[in-house]
Parts: sequence; C-alpha cells; structure tokens
Amino acid sequence: MDNKTLIEAQVILIGTFDKMNYRNEGNGYSLFTIRTNDPCPYRNGYGSVRCAGHIPAYIEGMPLRISGYWEQSNAGMRIHIQSVEEVSDSEAVTIRYLTGICTGIGDATARKIVKETGADIFSFIQRQDAEEILRRCVSNIDAAALIRSVRNSVEQREVFEFILRYGGTYPDAMHICSEYGMNSMNELKADPYKVGLKNGLTFLQCDNIAKDQARDVLDKSRINALISDAINMIEKSGHTYTTLEGLMNTINFYIKKSVYQDEVPATIIANAVARHPGLILEMGNPIRIFSKDLWNAEQDIVQSVKRITNGEGAMAFHEDIIAEIETEEGVHYSEDQKNSFTILKSTGIKILTGGPGTGKTTTIKGLIEGFRKIKPYGSIALCAPTGRAAQHMSETTGMEASTIHKLIDFKPYGSDFCFKDQTDPIQADFIIVDEVSMVDTKLMAMLLDATKSGTLLLLVGDKDQLPSVGPGNILHDFLSSGKIDTYMLTKNHRQKGGSFITQNADIINSGSSKLIEGTDFRIYRVSNAKEAKQKASEIVKTHYKKQDPYFVQILTSTKMTEAGTVSLNEILQKELNQEKTRIDYGNFSYRLHDKVMMLNNNYEKGYFNGDIGTVIRINGSDMTIDIGSTLIELDRFLFQDITLCYSATIHKSQGSEYPVVIGILPDHPTVMLKKNLLYTLVTRAKQLIELIVVGNALEISVKNSGNEDRNTRLMQKLISPYSELIPMLKNKVTI
Repeated sequence: MDNKTLIEAQVILIGTFDKMNYRNEGNGYSLFTIRTNDPCPYRNGYGSVRCAGHIPAYIEGMPLRISGYWEQSNAGMRIHIQSVEEVSDSEAVTIRYLTGICTGIGDATARKIVKETGADIFSFIQRQDAEEILRRCVSNIDAAALIRSVRNSVEQREVFEFILRYGGTYPDAMHICSEYGMNSMNELKADPYKVGLKNGLTFLQCDNIAKDQARDVLDKSRINALISDAINMIEKSGHTYTTLEGLMNTINFYIKKSVYQDEVPATIIANAVARHPGLILEMGNPIRIFSKDLWNAEQDIVQSVKRITNGEGAMAFHEDIIAEIETEEGVHYSEDQKNSFTILKSTGIKILTGGPGTGKTTTIKGLIEGFRKIKPYGSIALCAPTGRAAQHMSETTGMEASTIHKLIDFKPYGSDFCFKDQTDPIQADFIIVDEVSMVDTKLMAMLLDATKSGTLLLLVGDKDQLPSVGPGNILHDFLSSGKIDTYMLTKNHRQKGGSFITQNADIINSGSSKLIEGTDFRIYRVSNAKEAKQKASEIVKTHYKKQDPYFVQILTSTKMTEAGTVSLNEILQKELNQEKTRIDYGNFSYRLHDKVMMLNNNYEKGYFNGDIGTVIRINGSDMTIDIGSTLIELDRFLFQDITLCYSATIHKSQGSEYPVVIGILPDHPTVMLKKNLLYTLVTRAKQLIELIVVGNALEISVKNSGNEDRNTRLMQKLISPYSELIPMLKNKVTI
C-alpha cells in the first residue's frame, strides 16, 4: 500500500477495533485503528493507534489483543500485525461489545452477564457449563444464541488465519463458518477436501492442508476429490464425458503440482471411479465416464426432442403469407429466406442458422408476423442465453425478450433448484431462442423439458461460431444428427453496402487469410504481445466513451501473456478510469464506473456467466453493478464472481455485439488460434473492427478448422438412443 520500514520493537496492546481505513476484501489485508488505554508512544490525531495486517472484518468495538512490530509508513508509525485474538480485560468494553452483537441485549442485561462471566467473555464461553450459567443469571435471553454469536467471531478469525496460510480468502473462511458454525475448524481439518472444495478452496489448497494434517496420499476422500475436481475441469473444457485415459491425464496435471510426491496408480482411480456415486459409466470402447448431471441432461434432451417431434401438428400456412408480409413490412425476401417460412407449416423443433448479414433478424421478424396471421391469438416468447443477448434480441425485433432462465422460471433453493417442466410448462405457442450456439447441455435440457408438446420451438444460431462456454456442443450435435428440421440462410445482404466485416467473415470460413482492409476493417501487424498491448491501448483511447462503455470492446484469445485480458485490464483501467472510490479484492481493484463481467451463474441474484455491467455504487465492502436494466447488489463474498471487462476473451463475447471491436490475435498459446475463434471475434463488430495480429497468428488461425472435438454423446443418442450402462460396483474392477 505504501512505503514502510520495520522497526525491531515488539508491541502487545489490548483495546477495541476502531475504524477500517482500507481493506482488501480477498486476503483481508487491512489498514485500521484501535482504541487502547495501554501506554503507547504513537497515536494519531484522534488518539487511536494505526495498524496494518490480515484480519477478519471486525465490527466497531470488538475487543482485541494485537501483537506485532512498529513500522514507519507514509502515514506515520503503525503496528505491523503478527497476530490478533479476541480478548477483553475491561468489563465496560465487554458490556458495549455484547450490546452491539446481540439483538435484545441492552445495557442492564449486559451488565448482569458480565457480572457473572467476568470481563473476558471469550474465555468464559469455552467452559462446558457456560450456557447453564448464562441461563441461570439472565433468564430472558437465548443463552445458546449468545454463545454462538461470541464464538462465531473467534471461529471466523481462526479459520481465516488457518486457510490464509494456504492461499485461501476471507470469503472462503466465511463460507466455511456459515455452513459449519462453531465446529468449522474441526470439520475442515477432519476432511479438507469435502469442506474446502465445497466452500471455495482449490484442490491444491486442500491438498496442502491435508498433507499438514498427515492424511495419506491414497486417502479415500483425496482420491474422490481428485476424481471430482478432474471431472469438473474436463466439463469446463466443454466435454460432457471423458475416458479413463482422459481422466488420468487431468489427474496427473494436479498430481504434478501437488505437495504429495507419490503418483496415484490408475488401478486405484479406476476402482474409485467404478464405485463413485456421482458418476455414470457408459459401455463403449473405451468406456465413457459421465457426471450424473450431464448424463441425465443428455438423456433428457433426447427424450424431449422425441416428445416434441412426435407431438408435431400441422399449421395453416400458405405461400400468400410471405407476399403479404413483404408488402406490409416493405421488405423483399431472398429465396432462402422465403424457404425458411415453411417453418410455419407445423409445430415442433426447427433450426434457423446463418452467418452475419444473411438476414436472420429480418427472417425472425417475418416469421413472427407470419405466425400471428396463422394464429392471431397464439402467444409468442423470445429468449436468449444471456441478458445482453436478450436485450439485443429485444432491440432488433421490437418485442420483449428474456433470458432462458427467466423464461423457464428458474429458482434456486440452497443447493437445489426448480424450474418449469411438463407439469407446469412455458405458456407459449411459439418460442424463439436466439444465440443457441451459446446454450450448454444442462440449460438446453431444462428448456426442452419446459416446452409443451404442440409448441413451435425455433432455435436460431450461427453454426460457425464457437460452442457454449459450458459443457456440450448443442447446435453442432443437433445439426449433425439430421433429426431436426434445419433452414439455412446463406445469401449475404450486407455486401452491397460495402461491409468488409461480413466479407472477411466469409473469407475466414473459406480458410483463407487474405482479408480485405477497408473503412470498417483495419489490420495492424506487430511483432510481439507487448507491442499488441501497446497498440490496443493507443487505439481504444480514440473510441472509448465514458458515457457509453459498451461502444468499444477489446477482445483477445487468451487470459495470460502481455496481450491477455489480465494484463490488458490492468493497464486499461488505469488509463480509462481515474475514479478514486474503489474496493480491493486479492490482486484486483474495482473502481466506481468500471466495466465488469460476471464469471459465474448466481440464480438467486439473477446474474449469469458472461453478463457485462458497470459499477455504479461502492459502499464500504459492497458494490452495485448495473447489468442492462438489472441492478445487482454484491457483497465481499461474491467478488470472486466478477472481473474487469475493458478487455474480455473472445469466448466470453458470444451473444454480444459492439459498434467497435479491437481484436487481438496473440501468437501464443497456439492452441487458442482457431478459425471459429477468429470468426467469432470478427462477427462481434457492427461498425468497425481494428484487428491486431502478432506474427503469423492470423495465418495459423484460418488453417486450424476450429473444431472443438468436444466429447459429447448427444448426436449419437439422437440417432440411436440406446445406451448400455455399467452398474456401480462395490468390488474392485479393472476398466
């Protein structure tokens, strides 16, 4: 935070927490003051003592004993905290503390309690008979609740100090304490994997804790955690299943980074997999390993497609409808657009696909008008995977559109959730889903389950875009199966207007790197990632509008390197946002008016992975983010769900369009250089793209077909739904 010099003069003080001047909400590093009556040579102008160190988020008046060393900082002398604990040697301090933490305890009641317990309430609550004594001396209080309130402060600090040594955060500690209460530390030490992984710690952090607790390398809990975390990582790569070889490769990635030196034999993993209650093994060569959730989701999709297809009904479509709409709307449809109107001949599931400029929006609007002519009293619902995609759909169609989650009325209940299904389906006769390439397996399973038979469900997307961030390759699998009626738009309607963006999108798809520069497409060649970063920083200043942070967006293929999102966001925040009001979390600072992106789904709060917003309020340890028309309130425990978004990865940009896109193609890592990634990057721009290319990254990208080769079984199951499963085994097995 500032320059400081340690002075070898140890100090121990007892006092009360006074004021928080600065706090990093991730690692708990704080600049604060305490009030103390102990002799002290250095105090600020208010009589308090400055301190710095990693502490919990204490309330004002918390009795503390701190130990540390004096150090000289820019603000003056302060104590560099080495340890802190909750201690009181003053009855008056304890009385004030009790009235502050417990509802219903006033000054008189607190005095009665302290008269019986003594000043040090923290030591008193450790006694076996503490609750009985409190009930006897003050009958009108909840003695157990009082003990929990006092003990929770101690437990939070102990858990926080403990996991901080392993790289854990204060929010992680709070999550653990919230779930396990006064027994949190014992539970964490007893099973670091079960408790830690569930509450924010990484596998490697849990491994470090387990090693220090002398847990065996082949401990059952560790093996199951290795498997579960590896499956989770594989699913984050987009796969719905893996093989034993793929699982072992991922597990070995963890093992190489682990504090344990011993490798885990494949036979141990194989036997644990065969007995794992959260996995399903599907017969094949090789055997396929699914999480139960994803196996069930694929099965549900297959069954729903069959149900909706079998429930198809004829609609009173006739060719004259097309001419009527052309006259009324003042448009002229191409042949492939006219052909797509046969979608209205029957209900069921249909796919409409096409690239930028092929008239998807015009066609959708025409289909809506055509449906209204056929069914004047029929209901229509529009939706998209993200808030921004839904907002864009509303703007282009002139109709209200929602997220898919909102349409299916998704509601979380703790670790469980509910949503509309066949017992309470979506009440719409025509459902249009835009940006369907972004929809992952679980979300598609829920949407189809909530679609009643007899509905016309139109899935709209661009087959050449990247697949979903979540597991699955829905649009690709639907198209490849041949089981769903598909309508393709191929004619480019923008080229007459001189759009080099759409022309170059076609050139990229053809596998050529000979892109055409023009008024809306500029290319800059640079030698390395550092030059790309500098060039992007120069260009963005010519386009950035503080009043419209969504006007320009920097997109890059990677998070790391000089041309990755982390490095870019750090420099762009400094150059584009000079606001002083901020919150620090780990290595990041969030300032008022920062552009941020959500990294996870939070159904209770109503935000989803990929949503973009701006910070409109910072108050202490809370912030408010404006995501479109939705205001999201975040406290410190949810800050892991956001990141700066002056720059974003191309993957995260799906479903969004921006007037100006500054695209960066670093030459490393080469695994990210794919044709569909470049295509997605280019097609995010509506008015102008400024493309910065490092070395021969452009040529590498167009030569790489971009096929994700995601492991999914959906296409095969749509063609032939039979699957033979291996039952969960109790005995050892070789697979």
